[in-house]
Amino acid sequence: MLKLLGFNYKTAPASVREKIALLEKTAFYDMADELGLAEFVVLSTCNRIEFVTISTDLTPLKNWLDTELSIESNEYYYDYETNEAIKHLLRVACGLDSMVLGEPQILGQMKQAFTQASQSQRIRKNLGHLFPFIFSVTKKIRFQTEIGVNSISIASTTVEFVKKKFDDLSHAKILLIGAGDTIQLVGKHLQSAEAHCMFIANRTLEKGQALASTLNASAIRIGDIPDTLPDIDIVIASTASQLPILGKGLMERVMKNRPHHPMLMIDLAMPRDIEPEITHIENIELYNIDDLQVVIQKNLKHRESAAEIAEKMIHDAVIEFEQWQHSLKSVPLICTYRQTMETIRDIEVEKALKALCNGKKPEQIIQRLAHDLTQKLIHSPTVELRLTEKKSL
Repeated sequence: MLKLLGFNYKTAPASVREKIALLEKTAFYDMADELGLAEFVVLSTCNRIEFVTISTDLTPLKNWLDTELSIESNEYYYDYETNEAIKHLLRVACGLDSMVLGEPQILGQMKQAFTQASQSQRIRKNLGHLFPFIFSVTKKIRFQTEIGVNSISIASTTVEFVKKKFDDLSHAKILLIGAGDTIQLVGKHLQSAEAHCMFIANRTLEKGQALASTLNASAIRIGDIPDTLPDIDIVIASTASQLPILGKGLMERVMKNRPHHPMLMIDLAMPRDIEPEITHIENIELYNIDDLQVVIQKNLKHRESAAEIAEKMIHDAVIEFEQWQHSLKSVPLICTYRQTMETIRDIEVEKALKALCNGKKPEQIIQRLAHDLTQKLIHSPTVELRLTEKKSL
């Protein structure tokens, strides 16, 4: 049976999602056999982690998660089965279940998850049919609706949030930590907002320099951040680090040397790049990805009508997939029926040929062949129809 177990930004706080994000995805696949999960896909992003599998019991997976995360998963998880699971996956792939309605990145992340599961040899015929179907329907929905128009990405929302805090970004000194897709988009939006003084801090200086060159920014090493921070007004971080980049002790020293000079910090990473305790330091405003939800909700009205159309298309797609699955169940029956009918045909033809050899009139043989073949071919369907009629009475 198709089952889905998940946590997302609606059901679990950042502190819980952070623990999940710290677990290596390969650990899930390594444990799959022990947890009784033959077919298995793990979708893990900063806003959700979902386990899609063919299983009769998810209790071993829930118990394992509780132990690894030191939590009671019942408080945070949601689970779906069969058609409800398919519907949920379609909503996720289309961006209808995202923090940013219609955001496109989740589809790419889902495709990556499917690829990783395939490479881990956790895809069999069930999920092997399901996920390509999900991708195909999502592509159709995005093409036929306006669910993805007028981009409202985490990056654009972040910059809009920053602009509300700083009337004029042209004089703000901004530190971007990381050089991945999110920071690249943030940088482009900042550039469009006329931010002229940006620093890119990345573990790999070459990658940081490559991004900095496109943004007319300066590249620094992660180790140079403490020397750069005293002059910074805005920090936006999004790396794949398993440990915080900026700690409370560092920021206390930085702020001590710049009294009355506030700093805005936005942490878009999961696990978090900035220790949450920093929010208690005077003159620092720290926000994480969950805090941006209020801003995002205000920007969604123009996509609501497109979302309604997408929901209807998803409903129809789930029915279509269910009908296709039912049709597969009849294939063995049809094959057996055909083989039986072909056997009857061969027997009757052989009898007719023997009769011809014995000198009987061809007209009589053909008539007899037609009569016997007709009777035997319609016998089984006739019996089934009579049984069906009796049940309906």
